[in-house]
Amino acid sequence: MNIKHLPLQEAQKIAAGEVVERPANIIKELVENALDADATKITIVVEDGGKKSITITDNGNGMDEEDARICFLRHTTSKLSTFDELENILTFGFRGEALASICSVARITITTRHSTSDHGIALTVEHGAIAKEEIVGVPIGTTICISDLFYNVPARKKFLKPTATEWNQITQLFKALCVSNLAVHFVLVHNGAIAYTCPSTNSLEERIAHLFELSLSKQLFTFSHQDTTIECSGILTGTHYSRYDRNGMFIFVNKRWVKNYQLSQAIMKGYMNVLPAGKYPLVVLTVTLPTHEVDINTHPKKEEVAFLHPRIIEHCITNIIKTTLEQHVSHRLKQTKSSTFFEPRVSEEPKNTYSPYAYNPFRPVFKDVPLTFVESFTSNTAQNVSPVPHTDVEAFASPLPALTELITQESHIEETLTSYTILGQLHTTYLLLEHPDGLLLIDQHAAHERILYEKIATSFTQQETITLLFPETVSLQKDSLAELLEYLPLLEHHGIIVEQISDSECIVRAKPVYAQAINTHELLQQIIGWIHECGSAHKEQIFRSITEKMRAQIACKAAIKAGDSLSHEKMHALLTDLNNTTNRFSCPHGRPTSWLLPLLNIEKKFKRKL
Repeated sequence: MNIKHLPLQEAQKIAAGEVVERPANIIKELVENALDADATKITIVVEDGGKKSITITDNGNGMDEEDARICFLRHTTSKLSTFDELENILTFGFRGEALASICSVARITITTRHSTSDHGIALTVEHGAIAKEEIVGVPIGTTICISDLFYNVPARKKFLKPTATEWNQITQLFKALCVSNLAVHFVLVHNGAIAYTCPSTNSLEERIAHLFELSLSKQLFTFSHQDTTIECSGILTGTHYSRYDRNGMFIFVNKRWVKNYQLSQAIMKGYMNVLPAGKYPLVVLTVTLPTHEVDINTHPKKEEVAFLHPRIIEHCITNIIKTTLEQHVSHRLKQTKSSTFFEPRVSEEPKNTYSPYAYNPFRPVFKDVPLTFVESFTSNTAQNVSPVPHTDVEAFASPLPALTELITQESHIEETLTSYTILGQLHTTYLLLEHPDGLLLIDQHAAHERILYEKIATSFTQQETITLLFPETVSLQKDSLAELLEYLPLLEHHGIIVEQISDSECIVRAKPVYAQAINTHELLQQIIGWIHECGSAHKEQIFRSITEKMRAQIACKAAIKAGDSLSHEKMHALLTDLNNTTNRFSCPHGRPTSWLLPLLNIEKKFKRKL
């Protein structure tokens, strides 16, 4: 007989993994219990990013002695009695699993006093059972202390992330709780120092000022929409503000903070072609629906929900974001007709305002670039990009396959690119070449970006850095700087020498020669955003991912841009380098560098061939 019953303690440890993955999950469950208990002040105290201890104190209704003794048992809850009540549930908790799961993987002490009692009770729980009980005099409310997380599950404990990463998860949760519960006074303390204190308020803008930059509160636009079943409201930032990660997007469904990819995409569709690529807004979105149209019981951590009519909700969100932006962005956009407000862009890259080849230190890094090519770029002047008018070209143009097939044939390698006749530039963005099979277009930015990316990749093991005569001071949020400090070896690997000078400032003493024209503050913010995107990945995976992203970012910033006018010599030098570059058919971001318009299709268009 191979099938057997697991001991209750072992089963609870396994089941706890569905609810308790990291310290932030514990805080979420306990704070939501405090909110369900009508607390108006909640204090969260953590040590070592919550890995050492978590203490949460609230002034809610508290528990009587009988409830305190059974609250940590599995499937005990005051929120509902039958499954049918789940359809109309209005509280955050309802499963009766949170405290039981926490007690299975940590040591816990509960001190509570009910509003009708003249004394409180303190319980110490270990291995899911009461180890100690005593009567105490405490204020009305509840205090729960959690220590030694995963002390009895070492396999889970080793998967906890560095303190800065866990702390970042906690602060993200804290901000979400604050912006969705304005009437509650929240305090967050880390390692004995107060990180945030947010008194109760009636203004969402004021709460944002407590959590983010003070000046940001003056740059927020409110929005509200209501129809027969859906109500959407909140705040957002316009085109003047952007972030490097999605951590500024908070979505609430019936006051519950959710992580829903489709709703996030609906928000970004509303910002389509308004924010630069890779940038994200700050948005607080509250969606209110009838309880029977949303299923909150789809995930053990209650972070995901399912909708009865998801497309309607997504469409509503996108439209209200667009409408709000149209009303509040610059005067030029206000005068633009709504049908052309989100006009497609020819290129996502900004026009070039500097030339990376104007500096001598670049020459040692790209020493194999012809001198005429280097010097020819020093006089580049950016020009405005003219939108390419819509034509029927796309109807008969074919992308790379014909060119790819030609170049991959060994017998034709010597004849590619440089052997074609250069016809000129189209809208100072595309190089036009006379190809034996038709008209070949080269995206000058994508092509140069690929060239630089490959050169940077081959020279990363032998960095040439420049010690700055005047070190750059960079101001960051405390949490962001603490997280960045975990990856100082990564920055040093790329030739960026950073030193911390305060809890919110650092100085950059050296930069790689190929990145001296890049804004250091933006680069560090971008790196922090990439760290957030990697989420719970291993540090080695984060290192590899950011390495690739940094190479692509530096290549993109240093490459010539759409709108740069190139002489015949510059175009020939660019084609020569592209012809000698591996992976030359796409830029590091995946966009094609070349596009062939077949001669046969052109002749058919002019009725020369049937």
